Amino acid sequence: MSTAEPFSEDVVHAASAGETARAGTYRLLALLLGDTPGKEVLDIVANLPPGDTQIGHNIGELAARARTITPAAVAREYHNLFVGLGEGELIPYGSYYLSGFLHEKPLAFGKFLLSVV
Repeated sequence: MSTAEPFSEDVVHAASAGETARAGTYRLLALLLGDTPGKEVLDIVANLPPGDTQIGHNIGELAARARTITPAAVAREYHNLFVGLGEGELIPYGSYYLSGFLHEKPLAFGKFLLSVV
């Protein structure tokens, strides 16, 4: 029988900090992709602090862009990408994993986020 040591509080804290950061990232994505981001969401994004990592740098760029873009411009881009006339440019629920393509076209996940940065 193994006598495993319990995790130290430092390890538990680091894991929970990482999980908290991951949950915050998923919440941000849900805010941006779940519906047309309005002024309240843009204000939240505009106040996000940049970080030292690549994703932190990208979040800083996204925050800077959120401070300059209008809600109307975001709504127009969101509509073009996800709603469109009949179908948007992106289908976020399409299955890329089956073939790497969706309806004979490459799936461009993240185009919306890149378009506002």
